Amino acid sequence: MKKIIAFLLGLCLLFPLSGCFRVRVGQDAGAGAGAGDSDPSGETQRENVIGEEGGDVALLEGEYEKLLREGLGELYPCQFVLVYAEDEEEYLTFAPSSSMNALLLSCGGNSVTSAYLSLNLHVDDAFIAAHSPELIVKWVSGSVLGENISSTAAARAVQRGILSRDGLKDVPAIKTGNVLVLSKQLLESEGGKTLAKLFLARSMYPVLFPDIDLAAVSRELVGEGIFFYGGDEPSE
Repeated sequence: MKKIIAFLLGLCLLFPLSGCFRVRVGQDAGAGAGAGDSDPSGETQRENVIGEEGGDVALLEGEYEKLLREGLGELYPCQFVLVYAEDEEEYLTFAPSSSMNALLLSCGGNSVTSAYLSLNLHVDDAFIAAHSPELIVKWVSGSVLGENISSTAAARAVQRGILSRDGLKDVPAIKTGNVLVLSKQLLESEGGKTLAKLFLARSMYPVLFPDIDLAAVSRELVGEGIFFYGGDEPSE
């Protein structure tokens, strides 16, 4: 009997050590992703609160958040795509506890800085290459991408700059050209954050989200303008 109890205790200690036994996206891991995660009526309540003018947008946010949860629902954290996220300044990344890393986690991304211990958030090519990210996302200001921007020329230059970094030539994201440029203006509204998650999820899991028209979704959630540049960039 004592041997059986010891065996069962051993299993309880072993299972939590594997990321594949943690909660899936769409449950606790994605709880901050959108309204209505725990309350089926949450989307309707939110629409009523913000008023009639923003009701359609709120409803769309809820629908797209649901699409994300359903699309990513079968993934476990150990299956998440590795992502290197960079701020406006070159080689400046984000702290493990940052809202940016939480945003990545909510759409199936595993930040390469999730266990970064240094207080200096500047990294280098060697750090990035050592973690082999499958996606690189660069956040830029509204002067590069954002409201009233009608050209992707500046964002294209930013992307080319990352793709041409000598120390990153063997990184999976560079080999596949999976470098996404996003406007920080997206972080100023809930609709923008939902849109950012869709951009990221589509870049990480194109097979799971094959039918999303990102340019059309962008107009629905945040209005006219160019807010992203990547594999599905809008035409100029």
